[in-house]
Amino acid sequence: MALKIGVIGAGSTYTPELVEGFLQRAESIPLTELVLMDIDEAKLSIVGGLAQRMVQRAGSSIDVRLTTDRTEAIASSTFVLTQMRIGRLQARRKDELIPRRLGYIGQETTGPGGFAKALRTIPVILDIAHQMEEHAPGATMINFTNPAGIITEAVLNHSRVNAIGLCTGPIADGTVLQHSGALERLPSGVCGLGDKAYLGVGGGRVATPRRKPRGKPRPPEDVVFNRAFAQVRIGVEHTIRDLRLFQALTLPDRHRPRGQPARVCAVVGLRARRCRPGRRDQRRAA
Repeated sequence: MALKIGVIGAGSTYTPELVEGFLQRAESIPLTELVLMDIDEAKLSIVGGLAQRMVQRAGSSIDVRLTTDRTEAIASSTFVLTQMRIGRLQARRKDELIPRRLGYIGQETTGPGGFAKALRTIPVILDIAHQMEEHAPGATMINFTNPAGIITEAVLNHSRVNAIGLCTGPIADGTVLQHSGALERLPSGVCGLGDKAYLGVGGGRVATPRRKPRGKPRPPEDVVFNRAFAQVRIGVEHTIRDLRLFQALTLPDRHRPRGQPARVCAVVGLRARRCRPGRRDQRRAA
């Protein structure tokens, strides 16, 4: 049985990891055709060319094709993977920097920056969903595009496409934290802070936002807790930003096992130091 997968936004540096996963799971994923699509021909040529060489070196029979035509990637696909950044890195810069200037989290998955990214992305993702309805009825969308929750919900609520939203964060970030030893170094009665990716991590030693009960309104006390939690999380984001500015922490770090414990402890340690009495962000929180 022929299995075709189309990837929208294949110029992303995540694409080689995706291809590697297909090659490692060839027995369970009998992929015959992989169509890589991106609007940036230069990036597609580089990343797509690497993907083709990976398949060739593995001796696989997967037919890897490159295209800038979205319909070509979608037509007759069983799965369509979306990993886009509408507005590219220039827009991401604004999403992360503008909220920070105003005292909010600068992130592409949550807060004002995440919502701005969602507003740019939802019209495009719905166009893709409608193309799938026409050219690949019955196909499943697997969405990696952030903010994954909002984007996937938009597809499920405003199209007939079956969609699954995925994020590597809950796997990668939780694993890194567990291996870092940072939680074991915390004093008794002190816990770490994490976003929703850390739910269930650390045996209760990581505090996370309170989830809304299914089918029920969010309790007022949970609203108060989550607002206070978000304010504290701002300091964590700023700490990570400062470490990156001094090149002590880089964007791909969470995908590099070597040195992860030291980097996690650096974030925890610097943040703890900033919370000492008299520090500016503690006074602001007060």
